[in-house]
Amino acid sequence: MVGASTLSEIRPNPSNRLPAVVYSLPSWAPATLELVDVAGRRVLWQDLGAPGPGSHEMGLGSRTSPGAGVYWLRLRQSGDAQLP
Repeated sequence: MVGASTLSEIRPNPSNRLPAVVYSLPSWAPATLELVDVAGRRVLWQDLGAPGPGSHEMGLGSRTSPGAGVYWLRLRQSGDAQLP
């Protein structure tokens, strides 16, 4: 795989609602985005499909908020996982 997936921006941050995520993909391979809590539990999973190489933005605000806390986003494509 040429290049790497990146999570470049989460906004607003901090927030009491789910944010918008800006990410970049290197290829047309399918990708997923996960929201993980500090205990390592996946609280949100989104299949991104295959949006293609380049920069993309996705709002997570239409989903039910997992509540206040500390969370990590994980972007996966072709076995490659990226954290912001």
